[in-house]
Amino acid sequence: MSKKKQKRHITKNEQVKGKTKETKNQGKKKLSVLIIISAIVSLIACFAAMPTISTLIEASMSKTPFLLFAFLVPFLLFVYALTIGKKISQQIVLYVFLALLIFNLSIGLLSLLTYWNITSFELVNQLKIFQKFAIIPSVMFGGVMIIINKNKINSTINSINQKTENQIISDKNFVQKHPKISKIFCVGALSKLFHREGIKAILIFFIGLLLTMFIYGHDLGKQDLWSDEYQVVATAKGYTETGEFKKWDFIENEISETPYSRAYPHTWLIAQSYKVFGISEWSSRIVSVVFGVIFYVLFFWLLLTWFGSLEVAGLVALVVISEFYFIHLFRMTRMYSILIPLTFTTFYLFFRALTGTNKYKIINEKITKFVNKFFNFNLLYFLAALVFALFSFIIHVNSIVILIAVYLLLFYLSITTKEKKYWYNFILATIIGVITGGIYLNSLSGWTNMEITFFENRAYQYIEFLFQAPFMTNTGVILAFMSVFLMFTLTNKPLKTKLAFFLFPIAITVILFVYIIEYKGVAYRYISHIAPLVIFVVVGVYLLIMKSLYHKFIYWFALLFIVVLSIISGIQGNDRVLNDNKVFPHYSEAYKVINENAKSNDAVFGQYLRAFYLQNVMSKVKNINMLNESKYSIQQFITDLKKHKKGWITWSIPKSYHIQYPIIKFVRNFFVKHSGTGINSTNVEVYYYDSTMIPPSVIDEKSFNRAINTNVNLHMRRGETFMFWMKPEIKSAPIVIGDSLNGIRFDFIDDNLKNGISLCYRINGTEKCYKTQAINTKQGKWLHFVWQQESGKKGAKWNFYINGVKALSEQYAQNLEFSPVFGIVDLLGLSQDIRIYEYFLPENQIKQVYNNGQMLLQSVLEDGDTKYAPIHHFKFNPN
Repeated sequence: MSKKKQKRHITKNEQVKGKTKETKNQGKKKLSVLIIISAIVSLIACFAAMPTISTLIEASMSKTPFLLFAFLVPFLLFVYALTIGKKISQQIVLYVFLALLIFNLSIGLLSLLTYWNITSFELVNQLKIFQKFAIIPSVMFGGVMIIINKNKINSTINSINQKTENQIISDKNFVQKHPKISKIFCVGALSKLFHREGIKAILIFFIGLLLTMFIYGHDLGKQDLWSDEYQVVATAKGYTETGEFKKWDFIENEISETPYSRAYPHTWLIAQSYKVFGISEWSSRIVSVVFGVIFYVLFFWLLLTWFGSLEVAGLVALVVISEFYFIHLFRMTRMYSILIPLTFTTFYLFFRALTGTNKYKIINEKITKFVNKFFNFNLLYFLAALVFALFSFIIHVNSIVILIAVYLLLFYLSITTKEKKYWYNFILATIIGVITGGIYLNSLSGWTNMEITFFENRAYQYIEFLFQAPFMTNTGVILAFMSVFLMFTLTNKPLKTKLAFFLFPIAITVILFVYIIEYKGVAYRYISHIAPLVIFVVVGVYLLIMKSLYHKFIYWFALLFIVVLSIISGIQGNDRVLNDNKVFPHYSEAYKVINENAKSNDAVFGQYLRAFYLQNVMSKVKNINMLNESKYSIQQFITDLKKHKKGWITWSIPKSYHIQYPIIKFVRNFFVKHSGTGINSTNVEVYYYDSTMIPPSVIDEKSFNRAINTNVNLHMRRGETFMFWMKPEIKSAPIVIGDSLNGIRFDFIDDNLKNGISLCYRINGTEKCYKTQAINTKQGKWLHFVWQQESGKKGAKWNFYINGVKALSEQYAQNLEFSPVFGIVDLLGLSQDIRIYEYFLPENQIKQVYNNGQMLLQSVLEDGDTKYAPIHHFKFNPN
């Protein structure tokens, strides 16, 4: 070989080596970037879990094991990441993540099964402690797993995209063959859908449609109107009668001067229902059911059109329609049933508008050219999106989350596409947002029940709400973080843009509702319009991971698991909505005693009185509006009681926080209870009073508070005997002495006390519980309970008596080092004759107080020359 040829050969080899080295360096750089991203996302996951983790550390374990655990896991993971080419590390990461995921999914299933007592709350709660710690390694292993298997994931996505391209061709063929059908609104779209997807899509769609109609529509009028339904019904009735958005006064049977203009399109629709069907619970809720069905159709169709996966569209739709909160909202007379489909449609239209181009000539060529330079979007979709956004905003202010997400999408597209039209509109949107946002925020607190707190608020319940379906919150959070990793590994830019657009409103909602916006009450309905997006992301990522990285058997099992969870959730949701008294107050049943016994000139004190169910008696009684806690004072209550010598007092238990608690406590202590906890399950408390029941000493707020103040200091280091009579309510905690770390608690286990009573004591956060034998009694019978201790020292004996018979006896394992204050708490049941003796009473004295089941009137007990006087004795008026 000549020297020239040798030089050329050497040069080529050097070039090849250089390119190979450069390729490797690029690969290492990419790997380094991915590892850094993994670390950042894992760190975010740590912070997301910290509120719970920090509490667990302080309560039950030292910080050292946790810190070792927190640093060891990332170290091992980075070792795996650096060995990215080795098959064994890939398999380890893959199946460790699968094991962690199965662990999290199993706890979600066990949590659902506690509803039927198939699994115990104690077991699930213990497992959830471990689950909290599993969030961090799950996110870390999952992130590394996605990074090292990105090619498989992208290959799966490409195969789905190929299917989508075939679907587009199928749609064009259908339009050519059936042009008339294709132009019919909704029918054409569904026809194209069924043509390209075949009989399987038709079956899935119609099965889901029938399920939706049944779940949302059956027994619609079974429950009474409740909560904010009442004000919507009153306004719809007022509009039906007068054409004005003012509340109807069911007490005076005439229009009031109280306007209610919130979500007036929704109110208008209900008024139309009244004109056709008359006013009833059923006709009030049918509008929500109709929009629930519309939402199912839109959601299924748009997801299938948008992503081309029948499994994802079908399963996500199934999860949404079977989720308890959606069953609740689509069977309730509130604007959220319209907000949810409106918001999702607005979301879809904006995306199609911003990622499309203008296809229309506008007036002339110059204007069209200008538009195509600065506003080259699909203008038809854009105009439709603006209309839907306006209606969404009228329905509820929280829909503004979508506009903020659109703003972020503009910024994202400006960076990723580098097209000038996105930059122009991003700057324009910034200017408009600053001007309108400033004006809006200035007036926000004046007409809504929200407040802007700017990171003073910590409403972590919204994280629970957002990520609970279908796998429970912790698993939902893990899979949501997996979607962030996917953002950095996907090669399909359109899909990456769609995923980003889904993540924007989710992130905004978490930031706004957890840290910035504070409502008077934390509720799912405030974020319900964003929850379907979260469900799509969680279920979509779950299925993508299973389909791309695991065996077909595991993938089909994963599909089946979602179906099973949805069926269980749907059955429970249906039962909770129809039969769970914690959700719906039963005014019609609770008010029977007033309807049947109210006399002329009786007073009816009502906090949010539902006069719709008292129309027969309101004309002859005096209505006293208790307003809310800030407007109805204790002094006003005393004045009204003195003025009206007899009558009725009622409130809904879920809304009782709107009454000053001393008023509630006074009523429960002194007046006769006819409805509510301990009497029935109406969730509405009703009391009767007359002048003889009011202590004569109550003349002002000071004496009022003295009458209900029952606090007594307990040393808990000496002998004590504490006793009371009670009609217990099922699964309640009737008495608590102490605080969250130290004290005594009595729990009734279940209905009819079949499993007895649990008595627990806590010392420095460590709890020890004992259970009595079953008690042969029916709920509603008075029981007598006694707890006593010799002293608070280690080894001291304590006893627990039920109806004069010793049920438990044990010794303290360590000293009690606290001095709590006992107060009459919000008992779940009726109580009488509460006594505290500063002595360890002998058994014969306990039997003397029990008095063979008859309540003893005297306070001081006598045993020969010895007298036992209580340090506290409180007598309730008997019922």
